Amino acid sequence: MKCIYCKTNDVKEIIQNNEVYFYCPACQKKSGQAIQSGGRIIQKMHSDGREKHVSVGAVIERDSKFLIAKRRVFEFGYGNIAGHVEYGETPEAAVKREVFEETGMIVDDMELFLHEDIDGDRCRRGANIHEYYYFKVHCLGNPVKNKESAFLNWYKPEEIGKLNLVYVTRYMFEKLGAIQYV
Repeated sequence: MKCIYCKTNDVKEIIQNNEVYFYCPACQKKSGQAIQSGGRIIQKMHSDGREKHVSVGAVIERDSKFLIAKRRVFEFGYGNIAGHVEYGETPEAAVKREVFEETGMIVDDMELFLHEDIDGDRCRRGANIHEYYYFKVHCLGNPVKNKESAFLNWYKPEEIGKLNLVYVTRYMFEKLGAIQYV
């Protein structure tokens, strides 16, 4: 991982106020982002020359409520279950893996409802644009939080509009028409 500011390879992961950051001893700056090149995630070039990551998101609805996590990792705020697609993985396999990793639940049905580049979605691995595959998923079991989440909770549409949603979650809920601003 490289520093987002000075590009040195010496960043350290730190935790402050129950949130995960990267600290660079070389320039003495802290950020929620660090540049990751190579590795397991799929990276492409956007048409304007910027790096983009391939990602998936899961909209999990149960009893007219949506599952949303309070994130401990950048981008901080409230977000749906999402993550990067790894090499050799299909988006369908990636969303199943991410849902299990972040909630402990098993996806037993899914439907793709959005596939597009989303500009402005900043991730902790340094990209600010992602090619997203968003799925409506049905899951078995009950959610259990993981190290990326301070907590997981079910929210009604009228409650979602009051949350400090991360960029991509707000974008996706608005596209879906599931967010209500009260």
